[in-house]
This record gives sequence, structure tokens and C-alpha cells, in this order.
Amino acid sequence: MTTPAIAARDQAPGRRSRIVIDGRFIQDHFPGVGRFCYNLVAALARADHGYDFIVPVAPARLNSRFDVAALASPHVVPVPCDIPVLSLREQLAMPRLARAWRADLWHAPHPAVPLFLPCRWMVSCHDAIAVQHPASLAAPWRRPVAALLLHRAVRAARAVVTVSEVARADVVNVLGAPAARTTVIHHGVEPRFAPQSEETVAALRQRLGLPPAYALHLSSGKPHKNLPRLLDAWRAVAGSGPGAGLVLAIAGGEAPSRREVAAADPAVRFLGPIREDDLPGLYAGARLFVFPSLVEGFGLPVLEAMACGTPVVCSNASSLPEVAGEAAVLCDPSDTAALAAAMTRMLADPDLRTALRQRGLARAARFTWGEAAERFVRVYRDALAQAPRAGRRGSRE
Repeated sequence: MTTPAIAARDQAPGRRSRIVIDGRFIQDHFPGVGRFCYNLVAALARADHGYDFIVPVAPARLNSRFDVAALASPHVVPVPCDIPVLSLREQLAMPRLARAWRADLWHAPHPAVPLFLPCRWMVSCHDAIAVQHPASLAAPWRRPVAALLLHRAVRAARAVVTVSEVARADVVNVLGAPAARTTVIHHGVEPRFAPQSEETVAALRQRLGLPPAYALHLSSGKPHKNLPRLLDAWRAVAGSGPGAGLVLAIAGGEAPSRREVAAADPAVRFLGPIREDDLPGLYAGARLFVFPSLVEGFGLPVLEAMACGTPVVCSNASSLPEVAGEAAVLCDPSDTAALAAAMTRMLADPDLRTALRQRGLARAARFTWGEAAERFVRVYRDALAQAPRAGRRGSRE
């Protein structure tokens, strides 16, 4: 599956090193990894770092969020590739494609790395949650498979990139990644996450049926997101005082148990999946954003909310203090009363909200995809400079 664009590069004088970034994860089934992968490639496309990038993408998979055609540039080539992720088929097909593309380095944005790649390869491992909190994987049979993939990927890769110092410690200590080959590169915040006009926010509220004042939580509903404790805390907040009458809007994938809770509690509104274009307005219209996760590899919604000018209450656990810095109210996510008190304090104190809004805008501005791309290029350069390993016949790895 060599496209004319790739063939032209094969014939060009002074062939450049060729890096494959597996963009098949840019689809709705992989919301976090897909967002990371898309934004990294988009940032690499904006500047020529001396490499050619081949990005296999899956046009037949549901992708309601990102325009993969927009990734194309003189040095970035998106290639249609409808070989399913995490399938037996990819174990045969992807190594063949890597050979046909004459890949020098393969970057897997997820620890599901095809076996027997004929080139050097590296992996992004965003966290160790699948091993630390196996209940986050709904299907029990997926849990040992995920653990096996994680351990194999981080131990055998030429380089491992993770997203926070806490995640790095977990990847090294829990999964066994070599510390010397493991690097932290923070996510960036997309420029579209910014304060919104009153007209934009009002129109969105009307369309979603939200009141003028609401708090916001963005959640997949997985156990480590700590949703049951948040709902308990919100009942105390909305019962009286500055939170009386406010609605907690919860955006993200909807499950039957959550619908039942919503039906029984008028102070909670489950919005279900939200269109990408609506996210900045939803953040910007909230009185506060609350994110009480027990564990996070990074916690990008915290920065997205800050970038939209919304004050944040979040967990003081895992990577979230590293991400939020002093621009949020932090609380113990295992303490329902502490979580309720933090939200009540934020709602009761307009001066605190104003101060955190300003701190949050400054904090979020420090995290850019351009900086992340520059740091990834340094990792690519180091991985390409490593001596090939002796091994399989025909391997260029």
C-alpha cells in the first residue's frame, strides 16, 4: 500500500529518515489517544523538522471529531489503512506495510504495538491505569491482554514517552519500563479552547437545555473517575448555601446507571457525548469545572477548562497537582466532605473564582502542542541514532 506521495519520496535524491506515526487511533473509539495523536501530527505538520512522516489512518472507522485530510503537508502523508487496531490481522499486515513504506522508526501512540516490526519502534504510554485499576476495562478478558501488551511494549521499545512525572514513575515501577529510555512530554492545549462570547455560551445552553448557572464535569464514567463520590458531594452542595438550585452538568459517555441517577436527582444533568465544536462553549459557560479523579496519566480536561477561563476544583492525587499547579482548588478525592467543601468554597467566593480564572489562563498557556512536537522530534532523533539490534533476518531494527 504505497501511495504516489510515498513513491515520489522513494525516488527523491537525499532520502530523509521516515517515521510512521500510527494514526489508526484517530477515531471515536479512542477519544484520548486519538486526540493526542491528531494534535501531535498536526503540530509536526506545521514545521519541517527534517523527517518524512507517514500516518496510516482508518477512514472506515467512526471519526466525528477530526479532519485527517488536514494533516497532509509536504512532509506528512496520511495513508488510508483500514486494518483494525488490536486485531490479529494487524500482526501480519502492519509489519509488511512498514517494510513497503521503508520505515526507519515506528511511533505507536498506544501500547498496542504490532509484533515483528522490521524497523526501530517507540511507544507512547499515557498511564498504567489498566494494570493499577483493571476495573476500568469493562470486559474482564481484556484485563490480562492489556497488562501483557503494556508490559511488552514499554520493556522492548527503543523509547517510551509518557505524559507526566507521576505517569513516568508508574510506567517504570509498575510496568517495568527502563528508566533511562522513558521520557515525559506533557500534552498541549488546542488554541480553540479559549474564553467564549456570551452569545456563543447562551446559544449552547439553550440548545442543551442548561440553566444560566451550572457546574461541569467531563467523564467517561470509568471507576477511577470517581463519579459516585462526586454525585454524593454534589447533593450536599446543591442542597443549600451558594450551590442551592445549581445543576451539575456531566458530559461524556452515558451509561444506564447514570440515567437512573439523573432521573432521580434534578440537580444533576447527564448530557451524554458532546460535539467537539461545543466543548469550548460548554467549559466557558460553567461556574466551575470539577475533576475529582482518583488517578490520571495527565488530566487534559483540567487545562482545557482553564484555557476557557473556567475556575477548577480537582483532585490532589496522581498527576493532577502537576498539571494544575497553583491554578486550581485541590482536594482529597477520597473524602466526600472535602470535595463538597471545595466546590462550596469556589461557589461562595467570587474573588477566588476571578483569581483562579486568571491563574488558569496563564497556566494553560504554558502547555502547547508546538512544544510537545519539538520534544518528540528530539526523542525521534535519539531513537534513530541508536545502533540497530542484531536479530531477525531481514529486520532493519
